[in-house]
Amino acid sequence: MDSSCIITLGLRFTADVLSLVIKTNQRRNSSFNFQKLKSFDGDYIEERWNDRFEDLSLYNAASLFSALGWFAFCVPILQVSWLLSKGGKIRIAQHLIIAMLVVGGSICELVSSLMLIGITGTSFWISQELSLDNWFESNDGSSDKIGWKVLELVDLVVGGMLMWVNALEWFCLFGIMTLIFINVRIEHKNLREGSETFGKNWALLGLVIGICAFLDFISDIMRLTNWRAYTEISLIITSVNLLILFPTWIFLLGKKIGPLKQSLENSLVIDLPSRSTNDTTEVN
Repeated sequence: MDSSCIITLGLRFTADVLSLVIKTNQRRNSSFNFQKLKSFDGDYIEERWNDRFEDLSLYNAASLFSALGWFAFCVPILQVSWLLSKGGKIRIAQHLIIAMLVVGGSICELVSSLMLIGITGTSFWISQELSLDNWFESNDGSSDKIGWKVLELVDLVVGGMLMWVNALEWFCLFGIMTLIFINVRIEHKNLREGSETFGKNWALLGLVIGICAFLDFISDIMRLTNWRAYTEISLIITSVNLLILFPTWIFLLGKKIGPLKQSLENSLVIDLPSRSTNDTTEVN
């Protein structure tokens, strides 16, 4: 079992479980009232922030593990790209695109996660330590709750920005899995007798993961039209894709990548002496 796949599997699975726990808690929160949120009810917003404070550690842990998981994911994907390209000899453009997608997705996830940790921590500190109840004096002595309304408005705007960054990650995963599937199919068509490569079923499973990631990408975008419905759809797709399909794909990759690396290294070692002999003959 390849060590990079084990690390990726552990980090990604932990991040995905934490994210699903957070989404499930939000979904089961019976106190959620869209009409009160839409009307910016100050008392309701304050209550929501006090409830969300309990999940602060989960938010930060999920963001951190997600960033680390994406970076760890770079290593096995770059190895797959290198093996399918026979050490950078064939279909270089396609494998370069795979490398760009996984590295670009990792950088976006890192920036998004660090921003989310900083913004979330600061927002919760503001909600607990600063006075948000009464910013303007009123004749009847009631609280205007303007501070809570401003905090909620800023949180919604920042959340919308990060939502598009997270959606980009799903699109990158779709591109990676699709290109790997195409290259594995081409590899099997040109496979020589006695040679081995990644399995067709493994590549097909990756394509299914990529399609699910693309559907998740569409769901993230369509949330602006119907937040509740597309959040439910995204939760179902993410649960199946990241807790069942993706760990299975990584596990199978970890078992296959070792022998293929050894086979490629042996072929390169065998090829080097023959090249050296040819170079010596030409000089003589």
